[in-house]
Amino acid sequence: SSDLCRCHSTRTGVHIDMNAPLSGDFSRPFRDCLLNKLTWKDGTFVCAVSVQLGEPLLALPISELWTTDTAKECKDVASILLSSHTQGRTADVLDNDSTWLALYLLHRLHIGDNADEHCKVQLSLLPKTEPLPSWQEQDLAALEGSRWLAIAKQFRDEVEDEYQQLVECLTDAMLTQLGASSEKYIWAQTVLQQCCLRFLSNDGLPVDLFLPWLHLLEAGLASGTNKTPQLLDATRLEFSSKHHCPVVVFYAPCDFVAGEQAYITHGALPGPNGRLFMERGILLSPNPWDFVELTIRIPVRASRIASVQDRIRDVSTSVDPVPGQFLTADTMEGWEPACMMDDVLHVNIRVAESQLLPSREVFALLQAALSDDAAADPSSRQQVLDVLQRGLQSIKQGYASAEREEMESERCSRAFVFVEAEKRLINMALEAIDMASDDSSSAPAPESCLNLTAADMRLRGCTHSLNSLAACFAALPSSQSQTASKLMDELDILRASLASFPEGNPEKVATIPLVKTADPTLQAHGDATAAVLRARLAACSWEAENLQLRLSRRTSEQVELPEVDGVKPE
Repeated sequence: SSDLCRCHSTRTGVHIDMNAPLSGDFSRPFRDCLLNKLTWKDGTFVCAVSVQLGEPLLALPISELWTTDTAKECKDVASILLSSHTQGRTADVLDNDSTWLALYLLHRLHIGDNADEHCKVQLSLLPKTEPLPSWQEQDLAALEGSRWLAIAKQFRDEVEDEYQQLVECLTDAMLTQLGASSEKYIWAQTVLQQCCLRFLSNDGLPVDLFLPWLHLLEAGLASGTNKTPQLLDATRLEFSSKHHCPVVVFYAPCDFVAGEQAYITHGALPGPNGRLFMERGILLSPNPWDFVELTIRIPVRASRIASVQDRIRDVSTSVDPVPGQFLTADTMEGWEPACMMDDVLHVNIRVAESQLLPSREVFALLQAALSDDAAADPSSRQQVLDVLQRGLQSIKQGYASAEREEMESERCSRAFVFVEAEKRLINMALEAIDMASDDSSSAPAPESCLNLTAADMRLRGCTHSLNSLAACFAALPSSQSQTASKLMDELDILRASLASFPEGNPEKVATIPLVKTADPTLQAHGDATAAVLRARLAACSWEAENLQLRLSRRTSEQVELPEVDGVKPE
């Protein structure tokens, strides 16, 4: 565990000397949990009890996490950044949440031992991996041919530009007080990439939450030694009515037994290795979620534009995010499978092992763009395959030719593994194109519509927790008020989770089926309605028994008045 509590980078000049051992029960990072089914054992998070897929694992109020508000409430940081406004030195970068968080992080590091104990514990848990933007130019060169080389350089250039804006509006003395320099600011922004979760708040705005220990919860999946997650986006921002604040809830991505290493998933993990390498400095191997992206540009004739626009709507994945949802990179960047710009069709195709060729809808879009007639002619199918083949061959030819033995550093060696994985996917797609002989081979058949959705999985997990909670309340002695308080917090979190269910809150929209139904959503919704009513009734029964116990104790503690002249007062 000593490796986990040490972060050291001589290149950036950032040094955190954290020799204090981690708490045995790992309670310090989770100071005020509303729900916690995890414990720290032998350097990993394990489940304290058996947990079912979709059940809440951990719930933390955002008041216990670092946010932009945390940075703005820090007098030392706020006085410096806000003073630049009053002195007429302003920059757009000061309006960015990430700027405030990065400078707050650097300031906390700068003051060192003067930071409060909880803050020092948080800083001791910062990840020590190196995302791509922190790499040297010669190391990045090993990624030649991959689009992530350009993305990493662009990120670094943008961060360097941000820092130059800070230099223009803050004095050298101010930057020194913040503990900021160009390299340190880049380092802080890469740390934010690894440790920030972004959600849509109730007011419709993005909110960034900084969790220095996030990578420890991700480690079980990143190690590649655990079971495959079934729930891929298992982290949400729920809204607690009891505590009057948003709460981050981590749900179980699969079944865990007591004592088993646990891990979390969210909108950025799991994901393609390019994104993980870029933001977290890790690679999953094997990675069934990996893909290589190919962009095809096709000029469209005026007579075909209307037809192509119709096809674009068919393939669109655009869905407005809802409050509490994790905001993925695709959502923030506005990624779409296809769009039209200046009468040129842009199609973004993601080549994955499970989807080597475009879907039927994307294939039909490409046919419509390439066809000369009002209806796509049969020959356009071969045209699509030819276009795909040329595009993939172009990417393949762009990779540098190097052997692993030629890699001079560990970074270059890891880059080699990453690039080889991309080339493998491209070769598999090229083989699939060669084998394509009819339309049915161009896309797999759609999956059954009765498959469980992510919301169904969460709902079933919450139902299981509610039933367990009801049993706990039923067995709880009426004198155990402290235990009851924790159970009440868990009930509040579960009710908040139900309130965000897309098909309606099971507490308010009762759909208990009279008989078993083949519709998994309807059945899960009905089971949840029954479970939450059962849990609330059990909680109310315990409260009534506890109240009766306290009343009886108060009565027994009353002092009996003495008799006066042989008469006992009433």
